[in-house]
Amino acid sequence: MRFFTIVALLAALAACQPLPHPFADNTPPPNSPLMTPPDSAGIVVEPVAGAPKETAKDLADAMATALQDNDVPASTDARNSKSYVVQGKATAAGGSDGKMHVSVAWEMHAPDGSLTGQQVATATMTASAWIDGGAGITDLVGPAAPALAKLIESKNPKPAPTTDPLVAVHPASGAPGDGDQALATAMSAALRRVPLDIADFPGA
Repeated sequence: MRFFTIVALLAALAACQPLPHPFADNTPPPNSPLMTPPDSAGIVVEPVAGAPKETAKDLADAMATALQDNDVPASTDARNSKSYVVQGKATAAGGSDGKMHVSVAWEMHAPDGSLTGQQVATATMTASAWIDGGAGITDLVGPAAPALAKLIESKNPKPAPTTDPLVAVHPASGAPGDGDQALATAMSAALRRVPLDIADFPGA
């Protein structure tokens, strides 16, 4: 009976080939804990107060993208009760050179509304660029995004170390001829295709 049970297991294992390789790729998946804020809260970036309508939205979009580039999930619309919130307040003044001198004070708030950090970015651009969200607005985002991203990354749980399981394949018994050893060898070979670490024929 034991012989036929082992043969059935081998047949079932062969039918499942090819098997997945869970340890072959060390790249974290998109929803890895390394990229996810606590409780999968996410970050929502609001339109920037004090900026023209189009620019306010473009600044929020640019900040969300910059946070994503720093491996932090962010958007301008997805929100829940545990979301972190990034807000910006802009001030702009015309200079004697005919350009607009703009600054944006960025703040990150925890789900309970408490302030977790702030950054200020400045840029000089034409009046039309400030009104239409043109060239120069990325300077109001780029310097601040990495610092804001670190406020979230520092709260991520450290990933638990992973180790491959060790599987012991005991010799079969009751098979004719050298079947005991042949079946164990075949099972070890099949399991290695997962792949797994195999301890061949451990001592009793």
